Amino acid sequence: MSTTAFTLDSLANQLPASCQPAIAELTERLPPLDAPLRVILLGAFSVGKSSLLNMLIAESLLPTAREETTALPTFIEYGNTRTLQLLNSDGSTVSLDDAALAQVATQAPAGAACASVTLPQDWLRGLLLIDLPGLGGVTARHQAYTTAQIQQADAVLYLIAPRGPDAADLATLRQIAQAGKRVLLLVARWDEVDAAVARGEQRPDVQRWAQQITAQTGLQLPLTPTSRAGLGRDVIQTFLTQARDERHAIRQQRLTAELRPLLTNALGQNAAAQAACAVESDAATQALRAELLARRQALLAVRSAHQAQAQSERAALATRAQVIVEQSKLQLDGTLAPLAAAVQLESDWEQFATAGGEALRAALRDAAGEFSALSTGYGELALPEAQVTSLNLRLPPPVTVDASEFLDQARQQQLQQALDAYATEYAGQLERLAQLPEADLTVSERALREVLRQRDQVAAQPLPQIVRQLENRGTGAVMGRMAGEIGDLALVLLSPLLAGTKAAAVLGKVAKTATTVRTVAQNSDIVPPPMRDRLKILEGLSLGYWGEQLGAKLDSIPREEVVTDPEALAQRDAMLAQCDAQVREVRAQLAQQEEVVNARQLTGWALEQNRREQAQLEARLADLQRYAVERQQAFEQAARTERQMAVQRQVAQAVAHWQHSFDQQAGQMAEVLRARVRDDWEARVEALLSERLADIDTLRGRLDAAPAERAAVLAQLQVEATQLQAVLARVQ
Repeated sequence: MSTTAFTLDSLANQLPASCQPAIAELTERLPPLDAPLRVILLGAFSVGKSSLLNMLIAESLLPTAREETTALPTFIEYGNTRTLQLLNSDGSTVSLDDAALAQVATQAPAGAACASVTLPQDWLRGLLLIDLPGLGGVTARHQAYTTAQIQQADAVLYLIAPRGPDAADLATLRQIAQAGKRVLLLVARWDEVDAAVARGEQRPDVQRWAQQITAQTGLQLPLTPTSRAGLGRDVIQTFLTQARDERHAIRQQRLTAELRPLLTNALGQNAAAQAACAVESDAATQALRAELLARRQALLAVRSAHQAQAQSERAALATRAQVIVEQSKLQLDGTLAPLAAAVQLESDWEQFATAGGEALRAALRDAAGEFSALSTGYGELALPEAQVTSLNLRLPPPVTVDASEFLDQARQQQLQQALDAYATEYAGQLERLAQLPEADLTVSERALREVLRQRDQVAAQPLPQIVRQLENRGTGAVMGRMAGEIGDLALVLLSPLLAGTKAAAVLGKVAKTATTVRTVAQNSDIVPPPMRDRLKILEGLSLGYWGEQLGAKLDSIPREEVVTDPEALAQRDAMLAQCDAQVREVRAQLAQQEEVVNARQLTGWALEQNRREQAQLEARLADLQRYAVERQQAFEQAARTERQMAVQRQVAQAVAHWQHSFDQQAGQMAEVLRARVRDDWEARVEALLSERLADIDTLRGRLDAAPAERAAVLAQLQVEATQLQAVLARVQ
């Protein structure tokens, strides 16, 4: 690594105190010269990145395997001692040994951020090597982290498998090319290729792979074979050294360009201050006052002209930026239109999505290049060199805003807007949640449990049992009672004198009823026993009573009836059955003969009818088959149409999304340009003019100071001038 001639830290100690604020501002604004070159290793998982790093550092430090091994990013850089550490997301660190490093690299513990390795190897000075999880790894977190690291990297070592680049390799290389990163293309595990060639297989055409990469990505780079035995080490270290030194030289040049006008202006102001302190006569003092007044008027005129120039250039810049956005948008629309028209089926979607995303990135990349060109040369003071020198208005040359910075800023702003939208939605949901009434479910739950408990108690409660006795009377007794009742009624009608007897019989019946009630209800206190006996005697005088008694007797008397002899009846039934069988047999024979006769007569007609029916059925079947085919074709056509419409809707949504994304990011690029021009030129020029006007006021004040005070200030200014000249000589 080439040593730098100076650094801001070394210069700060040699400059006067009046220059320290300007040096601090440069330190904050410019990237540090000693910042290491960030180099990332990329490639498919298990391609051999860790093996390549082990080869470069000449240690088997990182685990290697054909499955995905790197689960945690590992940072390797120079250090005075060999250290292995695990850095956690909370900022804490844990010291590791070789075995522990291999463990955390393959199985990242919870809360781990990365692993850090420092090695005392001189070639690592000024470098930071980063081993990342493989592209195409199993987690989206790996892929997102790798994509972010591409944007942060200064250089990329990209490893390709010995089978050649695949679609994923080409897509990643396109992304690297679009980011403008330095890249070295390496073919991993070349020892496997040599072994295959030794077995008689054909050696792969690396030149053809390079041509394929150039055609697909625009990267015109050779491919360097590597192996764990050390093949390609010199090429890799040379590439890293050149990239580190070139980056350092660029930063050194920018630092020099910033320091020269700052120091020269400081020397000019120092000379003017010495002149103000060295005047002795009144005439010289008046002449210097007149000179300061003229200088003040010249500065005010420059300020007025610069403000008009800035306003004019700002308007022209906005117009040109709008033209760039519109032209890039037209280019994007012209690219997307044929892509969208070519999508007809779901199978076309993946290719369309890939091509559309690439078209969006290309349009943004072109717009960023145009914006980068616009940022060059803006705001330069249109003053003669003599006036710039006399007024101490030297400024560093304008810095061209790199296209990658436009792309990064635009993407960050787009993501920030999306984040703000989610935050706003989240805040709205929280507000709606706060407005909802509180609901206490415990009261209702307790009430429900109580109701269910009461229901279970009612269902489990036993029911009371009762005994019911029924009187059973024979049919004869009932019929006798009815006949006697009729007789009693007839006697009453024939002889009124018998009415008293009948009444007595009724009373007897009442007594019997009372006895029955007592039996059923088990209550013997309804009728007194003497009265019950007398009523029984009276009931005996009723024809109904004696009819009931006679009927009851008949119920138990056997009856006789005349029936047919069962044996004779069985013989007769058997003979009848035999005759019936013979009748059925004769009838069956007759039916068969009739069927034969009818069959002969109807066969021709049946055959003809069958043929007609078959023809009808065949015609109906053909109609149904044709209808089914038509229905199926109509259904398939409708399904195809629906799928095509769905695809077209998705295509329209994708195109609208890409257009909206372009509008957002291109608009952010224009805002970045406007802010950079305003901050880096309008504000800096205005600050420089204000500083020079303030210096004039300071010089006018020193003219009024006492001679002794001016002499002391003059001595200090002479010392500071010596310091400024010495530092300026270092940065020339």
